[in-house]
Amino acid sequence: MLDSQYGQTALATYRSMLELYPDSPLAPQAEKGAQHMLEWLATKDYLTGVHYARRKAPDSAILYFKDVIKNYPETDHARESYLRLVEVYRSINYRDDARDACTTLHQKYPGDNEVRSVCGPPPPATVAKPATP
Repeated sequence: MLDSQYGQTALATYRSMLELYPDSPLAPQAEKGAQHMLEWLATKDYLTGVHYARRKAPDSAILYFKDVIKNYPETDHARESYLRLVEVYRSINYRDDARDACTTLHQKYPGDNEVRSVCGPPPPATVAKPATP
């Protein structure tokens, strides 16, 4: 896989341009470029996580999926990383971690069919009981 240093540099350049010249006629182009770099970087880390999951290296896969979620939460691969995390956690019997990831998935992506397929239906909403005197 290619070194992500060039992508990080390009992203920093786009962000600097947007910060220094927000009213520039090139700002929309820079915004598109920054979003493209975010997607590219997220894709790279996601595919690395998939590679490690296929190679039966769950610890490395978990690290990469968590990096996508943390560093690129606004990308499509953040959702995909959560879904793959659930699968990896289940493969190594980390039931609590899989449940936590499913809870987050249900909160962030309510009604998503793939989330429902991987995690099952969302848990019923809990109703707070009134305090007794």
